Amino acid sequence: DWDQRLVGLVADEFMSRHGSDPREDAQSAARLWQTCEEAKRLLSSRPSTTVTCSHGGSVAQIEITRKQFEEATRDLLDRTRFTVTQTLHVANLDWHQIDSVLLVGGSTRMPMVPQMLRELSALEPEHSHDADEIVAQGAALRAGLRLGNKIAGFTPFTIRNVNSHSLGVVGVDRLTGRLRNGTIIPRNTPLPITARRTFETQTDNQKSILVQIVEGESRAADDCTTIGKCTVSNLPPELPAKSPIDVLFHYRDDGRLKVRVNLPGTDTNLETEFARELGLSREHLEGWRRYIGGLKF
Repeated sequence: DWDQRLVGLVADEFMSRHGSDPREDAQSAARLWQTCEEAKRLLSSRPSTTVTCSHGGSVAQIEITRKQFEEATRDLLDRTRFTVTQTLHVANLDWHQIDSVLLVGGSTRMPMVPQMLRELSALEPEHSHDADEIVAQGAALRAGLRLGNKIAGFTPFTIRNVNSHSLGVVGVDRLTGRLRNGTIIPRNTPLPITARRTFETQTDNQKSILVQIVEGESRAADDCTTIGKCTVSNLPPELPAKSPIDVLFHYRDDGRLKVRVNLPGTDTNLETEFARELGLSREHLEGWRRYIGGLKF
């Protein structure tokens, strides 16, 4: 998103000068993205830089200042601040309980990110590790933990994995008839975890059950992200309404979710497995941008 904002700044200026959008052509867009990525890095150490943009036979030298870039990405910084604040809140921690702030990822090289964390935490962000390499270092530590005694001099440590979002199943609210998220595994639950919840059929002689698995904290199903769906077909004949349906989740610490659906007292059951998709959809991200845009810090 940070790169995209810089691309937008340059493209808008190019359009104001030449009347055409370099993002409409695949080759021009690819060159622009590469140039803007380099410019973003330069702006971390310089107050301004020049981006060369070419499209349709026209070439423009466009100066971009760090201030322009920071203004264009202000909502992304607010989203980062909001995420950090919420993380501490759900962990029941205050800043005085935090010993150090470790910067992870290339975006933390931008001066506005450590400055925001400095103001938020009253701590000096930790620069002793390479922000681009620290994820790989963490993976190496995890590998060492799994190998255990096979590595000479390795000091064991403990990793506590939790699920970042609540996992549930979409059901129908008895009172309102609206689709609701029936949470089965609340967020921040240590993994692995096995949990069960009982639902009910809606009508007499119901022939099948659609199980829609979602993640999110809202009770409204539409506000949650769908992970997957499965259908239990060929229910027993003459099944009365409100017959119990057991849904069991087994969530492993590798992100694999095993779902088992069972109709108690019968041989009707289904078992399937899902892997959570990484990242959010574009629509979900836009929703977060609108939400964070209305927040005050």
